[in-house]
Amino acid sequence: MAQFLSSEWLNLARELAEKYQFSAGDESGSIQFTISASPTGDIEYFWRIENGQLVEIALGKLDNSDVTATCSYDDAVQISQGKLDISVAFMQGRLKFGGNMAFIMQLLPLLRDGSYAEWQSELAAQTDFG
Repeated sequence: MAQFLSSEWLNLARELAEKYQFSAGDESGSIQFTISASPTGDIEYFWRIENGQLVEIALGKLDNSDVTATCSYDDAVQISQGKLDISVAFMQGRLKFGGNMAFIMQLLPLLRDGSYAEWQSELAAQTDFG
């Protein structure tokens, strides 16, 4: 079991993304995530997407990400467990986006893709949220 939001967990997320091959069309860009109030403090990590494929997930901060996403640790856990829908979290103000909103809108169909749901489910099953 990989600890949620650890380097090991981010590596597992990328490996499973390769396995499930979910696609964001032909989009390319990056998302900088900030998760606040985790047991170890704020956590920053990023996704890099090239030609629709998730090619990099890593701890750290990108200087020029296309999009920023912020939420609390508790909400990130619920989203990762599939208990809180990303769209609902956004509409309720629990997940905030900044930057290139057109890029985010292009990624929304990905969230409804069956292979994305399978990825999310397998990742959650291999995650220690404690």
